[in-house]
Amino acid sequence: MPSLLPTPRAGSAVSLVRSVAIITGVAAGLLTTVGWASPTGRGEQAGPATTASWADLRADANRDGNVDLTGDSDTAGGLKTVTELRAGALFLPNLDDDARRCPLKNAKRKALPIQVRARCHDGADTVVNGPADALDLALIKTVPNAQIPDSATATVAVLGRAAARRTHLFRQTPTGWRLHRSGDTITAAELRAGLTFGLEATDIVRDPSVWDGRAYIRLTVTAAGTTHQDIIALRQAPVLSQDTTATLDKLFITATEGGENAATTKPLARIAKAEKIPFAPVAGSVMDTWLQDMYEPALVSMPGPNGTTRSMRILLLSDQNERGADIYAMRGPGVGVLWQGPTTIDNTLDATGNVETLPAYRNATTRHPLGRVMIGYSPAQEAMGALMPSARFRKMLTAQTGIAPLLINTGWLSVGHVDEFLQVLPAKNGGRWKLAVADPVGAWQLIERAVAGGAGKIPAASHRNAFDKRSLAEVTKDRALRKANEYAGTRIAATIAQLKNETGITDADIVKIPVLFREQPNNGEDPSNPEYPNRPAAPKPKPVAKGALNTMSAFLPDAVNGVVIDADRVLVPQQFGPVVGGRDLFADAVSAAYASVGVRAIFIDTYDSYHTGGGEIHCGTNAFRTPLTPWWKMTS
Repeated sequence: MPSLLPTPRAGSAVSLVRSVAIITGVAAGLLTTVGWASPTGRGEQAGPATTASWADLRADANRDGNVDLTGDSDTAGGLKTVTELRAGALFLPNLDDDARRCPLKNAKRKALPIQVRARCHDGADTVVNGPADALDLALIKTVPNAQIPDSATATVAVLGRAAARRTHLFRQTPTGWRLHRSGDTITAAELRAGLTFGLEATDIVRDPSVWDGRAYIRLTVTAAGTTHQDIIALRQAPVLSQDTTATLDKLFITATEGGENAATTKPLARIAKAEKIPFAPVAGSVMDTWLQDMYEPALVSMPGPNGTTRSMRILLLSDQNERGADIYAMRGPGVGVLWQGPTTIDNTLDATGNVETLPAYRNATTRHPLGRVMIGYSPAQEAMGALMPSARFRKMLTAQTGIAPLLINTGWLSVGHVDEFLQVLPAKNGGRWKLAVADPVGAWQLIERAVAGGAGKIPAASHRNAFDKRSLAEVTKDRALRKANEYAGTRIAATIAQLKNETGITDADIVKIPVLFREQPNNGEDPSNPEYPNRPAAPKPKPVAKGALNTMSAFLPDAVNGVVIDADRVLVPQQFGPVVGGRDLFADAVSAAYASVGVRAIFIDTYDSYHTGGGEIHCGTNAFRTPLTPWWKMTS
């Protein structure tokens, strides 16, 4: 029977025996007096044979939120040194700012550059910044032992240069937490009473070849010429991007300084109040309009006591030059921001609107209990040309679970983002999640039926600023436009086939939403609005061969590019389609498509604020979501 879990990446510690090999590799020379055995009885002897009776170090290896000092729930079966997604002790990257001490401006009230903002967070200093910051520490304890002789001394150290440079180990004292260094001495009296330590990471795992997120902690007790040691292992909890099946905690939109998107922010505030949607405008400059493209919200968490969860949001900035500096204003208690670092590349595929996450699924051979990230790319045959999203961003995402993002062809689109034609809808009544998919073929059939029904003279787009003023009859006679939608249909069909094969979804799980496309060779923006702030540019479209097509964007506001509120509601851009008999043809069709799976479409005007710039309401908003089930309960 094939494994239902992804194959562990090379070098992962799946047993105590493999852990021994890792420790001796990363800390050669440090274990000169180790005397301990693996569960199989094959240990490494490099000094006098000892027992672990004087040295007993514990962490929350069974992930129940407590450190067991009296039983074996955190030690049985070699659990002390397991560092897998499925089991073993965890610790957090401490990137938030619990005391709100990190400035955004200097003493002269000038905005600090992103490089400076990125250097300040709770893990950047060597103190615990108050009680809230202490909750971000993973607890490590020594078992109290009344038999410790008076002559005993001890040390506790993080092994290996990579882990030691990226972690802080604090010790709890009567006066509070203080940094514990590997050379600090512990007395016999302290050993007899038992000690508590707290571990934090100063960064997330970005490149496993540099640091794989594992930390091995060694307790060494020496007395009367005898050395006793114990080693435990912890793994940094994975930083997981959120999917739309998770509970919506807060919806954000940029309130630009010039009010460029006021036509959307004001009605959104009214809708949020009426629908009881947690909502918060985010102050920013005009270039912050595309909030979805600036960061990908992620969550890192570990078990807390009494069934609680210790969580921190990490906002993963898009890997685009210095875009996202304003997002540091969102940093604070429980919220960190992660910058990828300097880059001279600024292409549209690196925007985080091009990052979406599939919920948990399983296919014929593999189970993905934490879901899988999707990222758009452009193969060589597309008008955008051969182009890949940021390699280091993808490596960072892969490092969290060992599963690389699933690459989706978006090179046929002008902006090139996954959220232009795919959207996950939450499951209802214990069923399976659905996938809302743009349906250009169905959209074309919709307008053809309208013309056949006598509505040919009606304008195809009803917005006052519509860039295409033609009638439905004129649009349906446009062979190039028909071909563009057929072409978009083939590209979307190929992606549906890919996702069926990957996730096991069927046609019953696909919700087809009518979306009409058009060729748009200038990166998605309406040429009638040249002053609109540009989204990060794709490469200039290459000359296309005779009969080939340029990239595509939505003819009417894209009804897939919406915001999932919950299993019953989705926020959708107002269609401004052809009005037949007093009804918007596309609005009714979109509503019916969502209603077919029990979802109510709530419409909002995005035309001038976002549609003319190549995006919609999903592009202009972002959200914090919390999964219903902690991730470690899904992997065990």
